[in-house]
Amino acid sequence: MADVPAATAAPAALSDAALANGRHIARCAAQPWPRPLPADAVTRGFEAFAYPKLASRSGRCLVRELRGPDGTVRRKAVLAARELLASPSRAAQCVAAGAAPALVALLRAADADDAARREAAGTLRLLARREPGARDLLRHGGLPALLALLPAEGNSEAARDEAYGALEAVCLHDFGRSALAALKGALPALMSRARAEAPHRAARALEVLVSCASVRPNDDALGALIFNAAAVPDLAAMADARARPAAVAGAAARLLAALCSTRAEAITQARPCLA
Repeated sequence: MADVPAATAAPAALSDAALANGRHIARCAAQPWPRPLPADAVTRGFEAFAYPKLASRSGRCLVRELRGPDGTVRRKAVLAARELLASPSRAAQCVAAGAAPALVALLRAADADDAARREAAGTLRLLARREPGARDLLRHGGLPALLALLPAEGNSEAARDEAYGALEAVCLHDFGRSALAALKGALPALMSRARAEAPHRAARALEVLVSCASVRPNDDALGALIFNAAAVPDLAAMADARARPAAVAGAAARLLAALCSTRAEAITQARPCLA
C-alpha cells in the first residue's frame, strides 16, 4: 500500500501538464489569424521545399523552371537559385546546368515584371562573383541585358541597384573588365548614367568606369571616354569635392587621373575646366 500515494500522484501531474497545454492552446487561439497571402505571392517556403530536388538534379530542374511560362514560378525559381549559389558545389552545378543563360533570358523576357528582373539581376550578381559564373554570364550576353536595366525609364531603383551590383561583380575579374570595356557603347552609356543618377548610383557607375579604365591595353577604353562620351569636362566638375559628395568626387578624380595619365587629349580638355 506504500506505493499507492505515488501512483495517485501521477494523474495529478498529468492533469497539470494537460491544463498548461490547454491554456497555451487557448492563448494561441485567441490571437488574430494572419492575413492570407495572395495566390501569386513569392515566399521563401518554396526554396525550403524545392531545394533538395533542385540540388539533387544538379540545377536542371531549376533551369527548367526559370525558362517556364509561369511568371510566379520563375520568380520562385530565382529565389531557389540564390540558395543554391550560396554553396560552392551547388553553384558549379547551377552554372553547368545553364543557370546563367536562363537568368539572362529572364532579364530580357517581355513578360517579366520589374520584380522578376530585379531578382534575376541580384542572382546574377551572386553568380558573377565566381569566375565560372562570370564567364558564363559574358558568354550568353549578360552585359547588354544588365546595361539595359540602368536607365530610370521602366526600371525601379531597386532593379537598377541590383544591375549595378552585377556589373561590379563582373568587374572583379580581369576578363570581365576587359569585356565591358570592349562592349560597344557600354562606356558612354555608363558615363551618361553617372551624369544623370543620384549621387550614390553615380558613384557606382564611376567606379565601374574606373575598373574598365584599369585594363591593359586600355587605349580603346580611354578613347571611348574621351571622345565618344566627352567625359573629361564633366569628370573635372564632378571631382570638385566642395560641390559633390565624397564618393562621387573621389571616383571622378580617379577616372580623370586615369584618362590624363596617358592621353594628352584628356589633359588638353581638362586644363580649362580645372583652371
